Amino acid sequence: MLTALVRDLEKLHPKRFSIGVETQRRDLWKNNPYIEWELCRFGSDATDEGRDGEAEFMRVEYQLIHKSNQQPQRFIHAMHQFVGERLGLDVYPTAFKGDVHLSTMEREARLGFPNGLDQPDGLELPERYWVVQVGATTGANHTHFDLSGVTDLRGKTSGRELIQLIHH
Repeated sequence: MLTALVRDLEKLHPKRFSIGVETQRRDLWKNNPYIEWELCRFGSDATDEGRDGEAEFMRVEYQLIHKSNQQPQRFIHAMHQFVGERLGLDVYPTAFKGDVHLSTMEREARLGFPNGLDQPDGLELPERYWVVQVGATTGANHTHFDLSGVTDLRGKTSGRELIQLIHH
C-alpha cells in the first residue's frame, strides 16, 4: 500500500516532494521512478538514527483500517488519508493496486517457476494458471502449513519473484 501512496502523491502533486522510503523491502522499490534513491534507507539502515536534519520524516500509519467495519473504505485509502491529513493535501488512490515496477527483462522473460524450479511431475494445470502456495514455513506471526494439490514455493521466493509470478 505504501508503493501506491508514493505513486499517487507524485501523480497528484508532481515534483512537489522528494520522496525517500525507509523499509526492509528494498526489492519492492527497485525501478520505482517516484522515489529519490539517495533519500532511501533499507534493511539495517532503516532506523531513526542519523537522519538528515533537513528532511521531514513521516511514519505512515493507517488508522482508517480500525473503522473498516463502520465505513465503506478499502485498505488502500488508509495510508492516503493519513498522509493527506498530515500534509493538508488531497491524496487519494489513482488506481486500486500497489505500484511495483518490473524491469523490461522481468516483464518480458519467459518465467518458469522461480529459482530455476521446474513444474512438478504429475501436476496438471490449465495452460494459463498455476496454483502456487507462497509465504513462510514458520514465523512469529503466522505459519503457512502444507496444502495438497498446490505447487509449494513457501520460503523459496523473494518478494520480487512473487511479483513476477503474479505478473506472468
